[in-house]
Amino acid sequence: MNKFILKVLIALIVVASACKTKKQSAVQPADLTIDNTKAIPAKALLFDEIGAAKNNGDGLRYSADVDYKEGKTNISLAMEINAKKGNYIWLNVKAYGLVNVARVLIKPDSIRILDLINKKYVSASYNYLRRFTSAPLGFNELENLVWGNALFDPIPENTTIDSSTQNVILNLVLEKMNQKATYSKQYKTEAVWLTEQGNTRSMAVKYANLEQVAQNAFPRDLVINIEGEKKVECRFTLSNFAYDVKQDPSFNVPRSYKVEVFR
Repeated sequence: MNKFILKVLIALIVVASACKTKKQSAVQPADLTIDNTKAIPAKALLFDEIGAAKNNGDGLRYSADVDYKEGKTNISLAMEINAKKGNYIWLNVKAYGLVNVARVLIKPDSIRILDLINKKYVSASYNYLRRFTSAPLGFNELENLVWGNALFDPIPENTTIDSSTQNVILNLVLEKMNQKATYSKQYKTEAVWLTEQGNTRSMAVKYANLEQVAQNAFPRDLVINIEGEKKVECRFTLSNFAYDVKQDPSFNVPRSYKVEVFR
């Protein structure tokens, strides 16, 4: 069972790089088309408003019930998530709601996993993770995911706007990757699609049932779909949102654990 638990963690952490994919045509960014100038602000102003509407805060914690599906495999887990902005993301993973099976500590310089079942400690750098994907994923993008935002922030010179629907859609081209992000009328992220140009990897993140917590609106439902040789789906039901991260979480590596370091 433990190998599937680690796959769930990889689906959350590495998202777009979990498996090889079939060739797809690269998604080209849409042209800047604004039919109703009163409905959509100027490009620079729009980016400012989207940035201001991002979920934010010094700290965040919540719970998650996770359903993981890959082929005939179906696993249910529970997670506790604690995050301190710019510092760490900590996950405690339980099976059957009671048994601690893994802890994950995501730092700006590395991702560290304590496999409590097999008594193993794994540390991987972001450079190592990029061997599996051209998407320049780093701590900031994983932090955005935990906070319920689009993974990559829009870059004005690389982003175009599609206003052909009621919602705002931004198309970002970054290195060999394209991100398509859909925002609500309040500029909260509703969905994100990542594809790679040429050798496309396809991932979709969908946020739903937003819960207002102070100035933020966190999704109670989060779904991650990865398209490849096998289809992977992770459904997260989130609850108990709070900002009071009182102390840094425990992450001690026992001396008896086998250590694996990937640079």
